[in-house]
Amino acid sequence: MHAHHNVDEMAARAAHAILSSPGCSRGQVMEMLAEDARARGIHFDSAPITVLRWINRALSLGLIQKTGEGNRTRYNASGLARQAHVEAQLKLPHTSRPKAVYQESFLESYKPNETFYLDERQRECLAARCPVGSAPLSRLGERDVKSFLYDLTFSSSRLEGNTYDHACTVDLIEHQVSKQGASHTDKVMILNHRDAIQYIIDNACASSIATGHAISTRESDIRTLHALLSSDLLKDPRDSGALRLSPVEIGRSAYIPPRSPSQIASLFQAILAKAGAIENPFEQAFFLNVHLPYLQPFVDCNKRTARVACNIPLLRAGVTPMSWMDVDYHAYTDGILAVYEFNEPALLSKVFVEGYLRSCERFELMRKDREPSRIAVDYRQEVRAAVKALIISDEDLVPEGVDQDRVVEFKAYVEDQVRAIYSNPFGAARFGVSADDVHAHLERMAFTEQTERMPSR
Repeated sequence: MHAHHNVDEMAARAAHAILSSPGCSRGQVMEMLAEDARARGIHFDSAPITVLRWINRALSLGLIQKTGEGNRTRYNASGLARQAHVEAQLKLPHTSRPKAVYQESFLESYKPNETFYLDERQRECLAARCPVGSAPLSRLGERDVKSFLYDLTFSSSRLEGNTYDHACTVDLIEHQVSKQGASHTDKVMILNHRDAIQYIIDNACASSIATGHAISTRESDIRTLHALLSSDLLKDPRDSGALRLSPVEIGRSAYIPPRSPSQIASLFQAILAKAGAIENPFEQAFFLNVHLPYLQPFVDCNKRTARVACNIPLLRAGVTPMSWMDVDYHAYTDGILAVYEFNEPALLSKVFVEGYLRSCERFELMRKDREPSRIAVDYRQEVRAAVKALIISDEDLVPEGVDQDRVVEFKAYVEDQVRAIYSNPFGAARFGVSADDVHAHLERMAFTEQTERMPSR
């Protein structure tokens, strides 16, 4: 290993060494690089100045971070380096990855409203997309609520390998029509999701006076959700809603969850206490998706419990719920494994944020598909007159009945309707205009544009 070796490669090796020994000095980095070289059968004779160049390159690439000055300089791996390391590890077969056991320090180090798994940029993005109180459940129509129930039931079940597609999911929920060839387990999983999601819809924002119960992240509520989600799916029905008393194994993972019933009970309460103290609803929702699956408090159905339960803080905060629609199965699985084996939530946070933004987009698009524009409702005759005037007389008309503060919105809506007519002239009949009128209008527009482009003499 000499100075002429690739600088970026050596910067990466330095970052990898620092990753395994946080808070190390420059001398310790040299020792670790020398040990790495010996392990690979390479002679290490680089000078301290060369190692410093590799370290500085790692700093410039954002792979490591530096604190202190002079003899007190210390180095730590950056979040970027940790993610890259985890992603590389997850590409290996799980039998080749080191065994990982539950780390209580992962939970202990989290301080509600001081520690954040969603970084500042992610939190700001989510808050800007759906501010608290902007989408309260009380203002959603019955069809919106049903769409959420269908979507979450389908997508959460899909992430468990369920074979029901979206249409079959709706048919089963609405008409009790089972998918031909599907297993009994798949059918029960769908129906259990329906019951659990309906439970949080009915109770998430309920007045304790009106209903006697308002769901939250208390132990009894999470255990109730698990009981609904696991009904008829466990070997022993007594395990539904009960904290586990026996060991569990995670398929295709090197992670070994805790086995002590007393430890599980204590950690379960600690998780929910910390979750309840988190003020940001998006952070609270994501925290549940990190720590409930990591603890594995139930014999099965832990991830789906977390996916459904994360909607409790969202619905209570009056923001669009998380449907998990369009979330990539492999990205989600890698995110969960990164938590299990490396206590690294960054991969899962990316999946969560992107999934939530898509949930919002889908929710809004579906509502727009169902609901006519307020302009169309409030100014039906005025829109008809404006479109007709533009097509027949090339006149940009804003009828007197349109409120002044809605003129811009009105004109934008009219323009949308006219563009639609250009694509399909036969749709002009809605406005008392014929397809021939549209063709004549387009010909006049083309002639005018051609005339304007002619050079003046």
